[in-house]
Amino acid sequence: MKMVPYSDFTEGYHPLYCNCCGKNLSGVALKFFGKRQVVDIPEVAVTITEHRVYKKECSCGCVSKGSYPTGVTPICYGKHTQALVAYLNAWQYVPYKRLEEMLRNVFGLNICQGSIKNIIDKTSDRLIPMYETIRKSVLNSPVVGGDETSVNINGNNHWAWTFQNNKATFIGIHPQRGYNAIKDLMQEGFKNTTIVSDCWASYFKTNAKSHQICTSHILRELQ
Repeated sequence: MKMVPYSDFTEGYHPLYCNCCGKNLSGVALKFFGKRQVVDIPEVAVTITEHRVYKKECSCGCVSKGSYPTGVTPICYGKHTQALVAYLNAWQYVPYKRLEEMLRNVFGLNICQGSIKNIIDKTSDRLIPMYETIRKSVLNSPVVGGDETSVNINGNNHWAWTFQNNKATFIGIHPQRGYNAIKDLMQEGFKNTTIVSDCWASYFKTNAKSHQICTSHILRELQ
């Protein structure tokens, strides 16, 4: 580990008396001698924000009241909690039961597995516009790499279709490995795109500007 040039907190330590004669050193100027750093995570504590709505009565007799912020129900989990739950499950692959235990033991949050599922479902719904943005970014690229691999979903075999350019990757899950999967995921086709793929026939059926076989596959075949 290397020391960093900054610190959030500083603690100072200096002698009160001389180690030899015992003289009081309280009036002696301090001279810097050395430092050490401790890197740690602050104690995590749950915060609760209470949103209160008030009303006012106008001289005309009309009573007006304030409005709750969008998405605030009688009691709900905040955006940071929802984001953390979704990240730990979808990106770090922490299963529901272990995630429930982690939230309770580390953060003091008693969130049941059903609520965890609801949070993940709601987060997924909110991300649909971003999925579509990624899909169109890939779809409109001059060159797109395509591949597919099997994935088990609730005991049934599906296929994870991957399309990517040099900046974005779109992964679509489909029960089929044939051409219909590409047609369903990329309905518009690749009219202005060169698709780079292996020799799987489904890619060559796809409406594209041109097709390029992956050079690694070509080299493997030549060897």
